[in-house]
Amino acid sequence: MTPAPPCRREFGKRWCACYISPHFRRLDLIAFGGWDAWNVTEDADLGLRAARLGGQTWRINAPTLESAPETYSVWFHQRKRWIKGYMQTWLVCMRRPFSLLRELGFPAWVSLQMTLGASILSAFLYGPMTLWMLAGLIVPAVQVDPLSFALFGLGWIASTLGDALAPGRWRFARTLAVVSRPFYWMLQTGAAIMALYGLAVRPHFWAKTPHQPEQGEAASRADIEA
Repeated sequence: MTPAPPCRREFGKRWCACYISPHFRRLDLIAFGGWDAWNVTEDADLGLRAARLGGQTWRINAPTLESAPETYSVWFHQRKRWIKGYMQTWLVCMRRPFSLLRELGFPAWVSLQMTLGASILSAFLYGPMTLWMLAGLIVPAVQVDPLSFALFGLGWIASTLGDALAPGRWRFARTLAVVSRPFYWMLQTGAAIMALYGLAVRPHFWAKTPHQPEQGEAASRADIEA
């Protein structure tokens, strides 16, 4: 096992157990209060509860053999559930912000706002921002200042760089995803709006995501075990 990535470990030494396949020692899980049956991103919630009690998260050097959503419907329900769960987790944490600050410490408290909080806020801003940029390019009457264009372009470049450095084969679908990234951001806003609606009317509803095993999973598992 290795510690959490340096960028997260050094800035507060605690982070959410999100986007991964979390594993916990049973006694630690009980000490942290167990799973929250009402939070639809229970890993984020539990990771933060562990941090508030002084726990730390470590990373196991093994991949998760699981395919990402490949259809819009599956992807949309997954993102809707994630964003709703992030809002649940953030709201629970921020019920007593000064207690949270005392328990986490200032660096980790800021890290929470810049990760979980910023993920929620950015999901709502992606769509309007992208539409504003596109309108500025197409409609002469819409004025967009150069700084806003520069920031939008910088975000696009940063996401493209991350896509380029990610492992995997380059195919037409992957190239198309990189080029059309701003339209993907707009879909995030749609998921965020539905997540907010779901939080208001069905806060504990769990939109399950069907997962399919990776092709060649058996061979990959054999490589890992070897």
